[in-house]
Amino acid sequence: MTAIVRLVKIVDTRRWELGAKGMQPVPGSGTVNVCARCGMDHEVHAHVELADGRMVVMGDTCATREADHLGAAIKTAKAHTLSLAKARAKLAALETLAAEWRRYEATIRSEYGIPDHVAFANARVGGTTANLANHLTRRTEEHFAAKGLSTWYLPPQACDFASARKAIERIEKKRPE
Repeated sequence: MTAIVRLVKIVDTRRWELGAKGMQPVPGSGTVNVCARCGMDHEVHAHVELADGRMVVMGDTCATREADHLGAAIKTAKAHTLSLAKARAKLAALETLAAEWRRYEATIRSEYGIPDHVAFANARVGGTTANLANHLTRRTEEHFAAKGLSTWYLPPQACDFASARKAIERIEKKRPE
């Protein structure tokens, strides 16, 4: 194989999901590409330029092994790509969770006759002082688990979305050259 002269970009094609240890890539969920170096399938692609002018796609690890002089640049670009994918996946997970919370809350409001102007977290069960959100803890866990979502006892707040968007902006500003 002709020597690699330049790293063009790193692309992570895997889907990311919120798991027990935070946002995690889902193995096997990405677009596989046959590596120009080893012939195996890779989901994290390194687009590189060869000395003869050709552009080829190979696995990120193969690119690092093939081009010792670009090893640090490839690792930096991969870390940036993965961080950005993780941050975007977290924002998408928050948006999915918020949409499901809106559906769940509408169901509970109709069942218990809670008007829209009453905050869900402030609603009481019957004539008791029990908070409705606390009263529905087990049901809430079961509802979100059945949807494959993490259990949140309150809907995501504006600050959660702002924090996720700010993380994406911060990572995008640090894009390696």
